[in-house]
Amino acid sequence: MNEIVFIKKIKFIFFLVFINVFLCVGSFIASKAESREVVDRVVAVVNDEVILMSELNEALNPFSNRLQEYQYSQEEQEQFLYKLREEILNQLINERITDQQAKKAGIEITSKEVDASIEQMKQAQRLTDEQLRAALSQQGLTLEEFKEKIREQILRSKLVSLEVKSKIVITKDDIKNTFQKETEKYSETKKYHLRSILMKAPDGTDGTNKESIEAKMTAIHDKLEKGENFEELARMHSHPSLASSGGYLGAFDPETLAPNIREAVVNLKPGEFSSVLDTDQGYQIFFVDKIESKESRSLDEASAEIEDRLYKEIVDERFSAWLQELRNRSHIKIIR
Repeated sequence: MNEIVFIKKIKFIFFLVFINVFLCVGSFIASKAESREVVDRVVAVVNDEVILMSELNEALNPFSNRLQEYQYSQEEQEQFLYKLREEILNQLINERITDQQAKKAGIEITSKEVDASIEQMKQAQRLTDEQLRAALSQQGLTLEEFKEKIREQILRSKLVSLEVKSKIVITKDDIKNTFQKETEKYSETKKYHLRSILMKAPDGTDGTNKESIEAKMTAIHDKLEKGENFEELARMHSHPSLASSGGYLGAFDPETLAPNIREAVVNLKPGEFSSVLDTDQGYQIFFVDKIESKESRSLDEASAEIEDRLYKEIVDERFSAWLQELRNRSHIKIIR
């Protein structure tokens, strides 16, 4: 896993918290920070508020512990932690700025809104009260601390709706232009879910050995002709890279397949298999698990989907610009 992928993964986890919900990781309430026995130092000043080292460490600890699962050298771990620390500190600064802006806007969140959000989350995750409390306990959180985090998230969401979302308008021309640019996306398509039995000839294999492998594949094909299960035969005879999945390859647009494979499978129906093919990978038999057909859609039929996608794209773009503007207007000092 390269550094960019790792950092993106950590940022993603940072936004989803421990149970893959929409909750952003934020700092604990001020009273908790003030009650610490260990004297903190300030790592950042955001206007008239500070971010403490303890807050940063609290957000960083779960991910620094997770690093132990990867076999990185000490130097690599230090590099990752340094980058991760910068990412998380930047996020804490953004949260502090948006919270301050929400207060200026007079946005308030009621306990009913917090409770309703938690109930919605529990239903989506199929969690009971006991399971939720147990999950929170594993993360070192009390229910009240969790509610505070939910309150902060709702607050920020309302602020974004007020400052960004309410000012976005998607016109019919926007939708029409997007549809015309993406005509192929809304045309009729077919996806073939394929399985394969694959036998590879080792490098340097002579003609006789290749004939032997082809003969084995022909014998397997005969078994298929007699009604034996393709998936089971793939588990027993296919190359190890495919055997464990019963030969499942995935879903493919026929146009993306090599010409000889496309020719062999496009006329097959679900449950049918090809002859033995000599491919770049080795000798293969292909099996069509199912075919997903997607009918073409008109502008009217695709409008709602296009509008939703354009809206989300513009929200992301405007939010980034709005947040950067807030940062430019704020007094931010990072203390190394």
